Amino acid sequence: MFNLIGNAIKFTNMGSVKIVASKVDNNIEVSIFDTGIGIADNSQKKLFNPFHQADGSITRKYGGTGLGLTISQLLINKMQGNITIKSELGIGSCFTAIFPIHPAIVQIEKQTEQKTAKPTISLNILLAEDSPTNQLVAKLMLERRGHKVTISNHGEEAISKLLQCHKSFDLVLMDISMPVLDGLEATKYIRKLNIDTPIVALTANAMQSDQFLYNQAGMNGFLAKPIRPEELDLMLIKYQDLKQEPKHQ
Repeated sequence: MFNLIGNAIKFTNMGSVKIVASKVDNNIEVSIFDTGIGIADNSQKKLFNPFHQADGSITRKYGGTGLGLTISQLLINKMQGNITIKSELGIGSCFTAIFPIHPAIVQIEKQTEQKTAKPTISLNILLAEDSPTNQLVAKLMLERRGHKVTISNHGEEAISKLLQCHKSFDLVLMDISMPVLDGLEATKYIRKLNIDTPIVALTANAMQSDQFLYNQAGMNGFLAKPIRPEELDLMLIKYQDLKQEPKHQ
């Protein structure tokens, strides 16, 4: 939805964007209508190919890599759904994502009063992230939980800050896709310097094959984007516990 709605807004200079969700038989159908630039018939068949955009001038005018629709189709297919397009050049487009649904089996479990006490210790966290919006969101989430956050905009900056004072950082949250130096290469270099500060990948690519690559690079775990508060808390508790453990001399 992020990619499809984002595209509709980006390519609609005048008019409107409308999202309609409905249940049709055993499917949920979500349609995104726009009154944007539209797509010619001969380009529609290739639109979901990686790095393909309807017109070469689109990249120059609107930006982007042409990967958004490919990623959307991949995710939809993995949910046993499909995506369709209807478009007319100069008139607008309609992308429809169709997902099968199954009745949920509701199980009501008795709520127990057992709650894990969250450590209150503050962590000093280095956040390596190139997107200003993601920086703002992650920093806010972390500071609300009582942690101190230092921001770097790419892998080289993260390495530089760690070289200056790596012992003062308890944790590094490392975005994978960054300019100048990406998260994987930065992590490999940090480990070559024998810096053992825990590094957690921040990424939208959380498939098992991706996790293997993160582990091979020297990362200690991953946190999927968009960041969910529950997953963030579980990850932070782990490193708060480590910081609280007495160090043997």
